[in-house]
Amino acid sequence: MTNLYSMLETNTDETLNSKQRTKKIDILFDLETNKQTVLDTEFDKNIVCVCGSCDLLLENNGEKESLTLNDHKKTVHLNKNIQAELKNYTKDARVFIQYLGDI
Repeated sequence: MTNLYSMLETNTDETLNSKQRTKKIDILFDLETNKQTVLDTEFDKNIVCVCGSCDLLLENNGEKESLTLNDHKKTVHLNKNIQAELKNYTKDARVFIQYLGDI
């Protein structure tokens, strides 16, 4: 089984190729629901939990994977076809999502 994500040291520029740039950024905090779904399927994404921790549930073509984000020095890179959902976040969780698109 292959990973549905790439893990890299937090330097989001490493995931950019010459034909991509940041299209938008979301910063999630004060999360009050049981889960937060990342619905955007138009862009590749870099996700990092900069404070606290949360679980990231991933799905692609019926293949599911879960990982815990608890290190602000690690970024998860997702292709645009990967569905993502955040769950089990701590009260102090702050999640940064960078959306990458073609120039």
